[in-house]
Amino acid sequence: MTSLPPLGNHGADLQPLAVSRPSLPRGEFPCVIRHLAYASGELARLPDLDPAAAARYREAEAVLRSLADDEWQGPGLEWGGVQGRSPVVVVGPGRVVSLADLLARAWNHHGRRFPNRSIDPELVEAARQLLQELAWHLPA
Repeated sequence: MTSLPPLGNHGADLQPLAVSRPSLPRGEFPCVIRHLAYASGELARLPDLDPAAAARYREAEAVLRSLADDEWQGPGLEWGGVQGRSPVVVVGPGRVVSLADLLARAWNHHGRRFPNRSIDPELVEAARQLLQELAWHLPA
């Protein structure tokens, strides 16, 4: 199983992501959200995980699953709704970028195809890496 290199290996500057909208087709974000939810659920069920960390992953999973179930075809859920509800990383004073955007951009950057309805193990592993390696939080 191939994994995406850690963001630090690229000298990633996350600042530009905090102000830009994703350039990916809208239909790919439900896929990314599903994979982040799946990875969060897996992490929450790890044996020997401390209860606080397990609760944090369960909360992220619940939020992400609710986003995955939202109506993406109509006018109801714009990108700001995802940005305002999904786990985010602080990239500067008052500036955040969502894990969904990071995962989508990394996957797209490596020329990977987004699965239609299935769960891709490599995309789940990439989501798991982000959830474990970045200091993220759920917006208040």
